[in-house]
Amino acid sequence: MKRGYWLTKRIALFLAITLFLSACGEIPDISKFAEASGAMTSVIRKGVTQTDELMGAAVAEPTLLKAQDDLTASRANFRAAVKPTLITLDAIDGYLDALQAIAVAHKKSAEHSEALVSAVGNVVTAATGLVTGTAGLQLPRVALNIGEFVVEHYERLRLEKDFKKRVNLVAEIMEGEKDAEGEVVHEGVIDLLKYNLIALKDINRKVSSAMLTSIEKRDKVITQYHDQIKKNDHRVQLVLAGILEYKNIITDATGFSAQTNQELDLNLAILRNEYDSKLAAAPNQVERDRLVIERNKKIEDLRKQAEEKIESRKKREKSQLNSQFAFLTMEDAGLAPLKAKVDQAGDACLGSDQELCRRAIIIEGLEQREASLLVQTNALTADLQRINPAYIEAIGYANKVNERREALDALLDKSLSALDAWADTHAKLRMTLNTRQPLITTRLISVVREMLDIIKPEEKK
Repeated sequence: MKRGYWLTKRIALFLAITLFLSACGEIPDISKFAEASGAMTSVIRKGVTQTDELMGAAVAEPTLLKAQDDLTASRANFRAAVKPTLITLDAIDGYLDALQAIAVAHKKSAEHSEALVSAVGNVVTAATGLVTGTAGLQLPRVALNIGEFVVEHYERLRLEKDFKKRVNLVAEIMEGEKDAEGEVVHEGVIDLLKYNLIALKDINRKVSSAMLTSIEKRDKVITQYHDQIKKNDHRVQLVLAGILEYKNIITDATGFSAQTNQELDLNLAILRNEYDSKLAAAPNQVERDRLVIERNKKIEDLRKQAEEKIESRKKREKSQLNSQFAFLTMEDAGLAPLKAKVDQAGDACLGSDQELCRRAIIIEGLEQREASLLVQTNALTADLQRINPAYIEAIGYANKVNERREALDALLDKSLSALDAWADTHAKLRMTLNTRQPLITTRLISVVREMLDIIKPEEKK
């Protein structure tokens, strides 16, 4: 309390004597800056609130009763961790609102100056609270250094007489101290906020992990049962598809033979018609005999080509069928009796085409197995439909937690860019005091819109 009190007093002294009661001129219009800053704070708060609401729903969930203490503790840690950051962001918005009030009034009244003093005091108190009062966050050593840096600069403000130096000190407190080349040599309040946002990501992950663990424990039976049904049904469907593929190979091969024979019959008819015309026009018997020999040779060639084509296809078919049957017997233990029967098919197929007989045995066995598997998959599908509502609810809850974690992580990452844009805009504020040029806030507004898209993706569409 004492630190915040004395820091506020020092800022009051600084403001009352220098910046806003000096001859520097009117404060430029910063309404868009203040509006964009407020939007940034609002979006971050909304993202945090969405996570908090989800945690509250988990705490109130009757089926998570066993984990209620852990979830309640996680929620309390989350709230404690984010509170100082949100207070600091709100205090910065208050600081800009107070500046804007002076700009709108076009004068440096005591009333407006007092309001500004109070607003800046809130920023200082909140900023020091980031270091000393942020429960659950693991901040780097540099964060404490920043706090000491802020305090030391306010000490200098109290004693400094030169107006420009005092203005620079205010900028250094907010944006950090820079060297002649513009490189930051010591970070300020905005950088401290960025360290806090990075640390909040760790809290967000821990909280989400705790919630997911509780949900997984609660839903372990239903999810495992669901996954096992899906796994079994996938195995059954795989075998059914394999049986269908086996039968399709035979169907395709049979169709190929029929098509090849049809093409042969057509080619033979064309050939015979051709030679019938030639024979009718032959001048003598010798020529007719020669044409008959030539025709018969070509007929023989066409038939031989067709037979070779069919035989080649049969060899490929046999290889495919053997591979497919081996695959099926490997995937489905229920086909073991059929495999044994096929391996011992020698006696059963005596006096017949061994390959066709073996194939007939396989087809019969596969169709019997197919009927059995169809019963299984129908039963599995029915069971899956029965438990699906409970499974969807369980997975949906876990998905919400994951989606919220990812959304808040993305929002915090984007907030780092927003704070960079805020610091850049604040730095330009000093230039506008002298140049009277409009304060450009395009970059900050653009980043805030991207942040809004994260928490409200439906509006992006």
